[in-house]
Amino acid sequence: SVGPSCFTLLVASMCSEERPVFGDLSDKLLFESAERAAVREQGLNVLRELVAESLQGSSDHADEGQWQLWALGSYVVGTCSPTSDQDLVLATCSSLPMDLEEVKDAVAKGLLELPGVHDLVRVETALVPLLTFVYEIDGVSIPFDLGFARLPFKTLPSAAQDIKEHLLLSLDPRTVASINGVRVAHELLKLVPDIKTFRIALAVVKYWAKQRGLYSNKLGFLGGVSWSILVAKAAVLYPKDSPEELVLHFFKMFATWSWNVPVRVVGLGDTSDWNVGCAIVTPTRPYFNTARNMTATALEAITAELKRALVLAEGVPVGKIHWGPVMAPFDVTCCREYIRVEAASSLLCDHAWHSAWAGYVEAQLRSLTLGVEANMTGVSLRPMPNVEDDEPNVTVFIIGVMPRPRMREQCRMRLGQIVDQFARSLSMAATPDCSVSFSLVGAREVWPERLSRAPLTDRTNKLSEPATTSKEPVIDGREALKAALKEAVADRLRESESEQTLCGTPGSGRKRWLDEDQAKFRGQRRRDVPLPGGRTPTPETDEESRELVFTS
Repeated sequence: SVGPSCFTLLVASMCSEERPVFGDLSDKLLFESAERAAVREQGLNVLRELVAESLQGSSDHADEGQWQLWALGSYVVGTCSPTSDQDLVLATCSSLPMDLEEVKDAVAKGLLELPGVHDLVRVETALVPLLTFVYEIDGVSIPFDLGFARLPFKTLPSAAQDIKEHLLLSLDPRTVASINGVRVAHELLKLVPDIKTFRIALAVVKYWAKQRGLYSNKLGFLGGVSWSILVAKAAVLYPKDSPEELVLHFFKMFATWSWNVPVRVVGLGDTSDWNVGCAIVTPTRPYFNTARNMTATALEAITAELKRALVLAEGVPVGKIHWGPVMAPFDVTCCREYIRVEAASSLLCDHAWHSAWAGYVEAQLRSLTLGVEANMTGVSLRPMPNVEDDEPNVTVFIIGVMPRPRMREQCRMRLGQIVDQFARSLSMAATPDCSVSFSLVGAREVWPERLSRAPLTDRTNKLSEPATTSKEPVIDGREALKAALKEAVADRLRESESEQTLCGTPGSGRKRWLDEDQAKFRGQRRRDVPLPGGRTPTPETDEESRELVFTS
């Protein structure tokens, strides 16, 4: 056979062994089905054949030792979930008469002609250059992330973990990141005392992180590698634990962890290079901080969620824990308001083009979070990794805003300025076929569909122009809001006449009710809406209402 005949794995395929049971959780929630695993294996075999043909078609000297296709991530560890993608690295050596760009071009050309492959996107801005695509057979689809690396060797070993560490120290960061991703997964399996226990516990922790909205490296949370290192740390410290006991010890350990201390699976090592807020260090050299994208907001959210899980599970005998409440989806109504980011592209663009634009916007949201953290106090953000597609070629991202205390108008104005600056920075990458818009929407009340959104950014900026393809008539949100407030005020005034003694005086009950109505509509004041006590809006309050309008 041409090229690598198979992947070197340290664990057996999850398809060939009996599925584990974890408490009252169904294994279908933790691991992918046999049907999906079969499609994954078929995609891997097809890709290996395609790479062999692409490289040998351009050179008569591309033999087995000049390139290798290595798997990494959950496939190696054995924790592929129903939503897991497939991470791969195509490594070539210096003796192959094709540079890295020629290899990527040849593989991309072959993928375009391959049946079952769609949504091919070339990502050059990532730390590791990627080709992303989806392989689909009989309605079952597997997303693939194919990275590339060129090593200064004459021949390549069959396994990435066989590469000597000192040979990687002189390589560029992109190449090191590509190869280390493969080596880390294999090294973790060597370090943990019980692979099966580790695998089950890791699958549970990943499922918990996804359910609670904590699984996203792009948005400043933690990715799969970081969660794997954390679980491996607990597995090494508690080698005789059952899967349930290990998950409990995981929650106990990291709910009270001092995050200024780097997390290493084994040993202490030199911590001088990890003087950051959070460091989760790879077990292989060159050492790498897998939590480099972690934001202060995300760290605070993860710590709070770990403590919540510990409260729900601690004190219950192992085997009798009801894991359903622990794994319950994150309640989005806990936030007062949300920044809604809508990335859209023209209907003339294909899905791959829109995916590339939406992926770019998602990658930049971390910068927005960092900007708010650096320039505002008393405000906490909660990015939501799960996105929703409202309609074709429209992707929505949500960032929860949790002010402490309630966000005042000056705070809203400052937030608007930061988001506006972020939107303008995105305009540098926008084209006439794509756009992004922002709005602040309420969390606990359901806004009527007839209310139009008031965009945060300048409407003259093409980047924030609203969609004009809607067939439904658009009603001015300000007029609808004024009418709703007037009706509510009239109802409260009629009720107050019959209970004038509430709270001591006639005016006090009326004022309390009016304040409650205004709070329902985020305290927004309009010129035609009477204020409590019959007052009319002053120039100051009227100017305040025009400084920043956040409506949905």
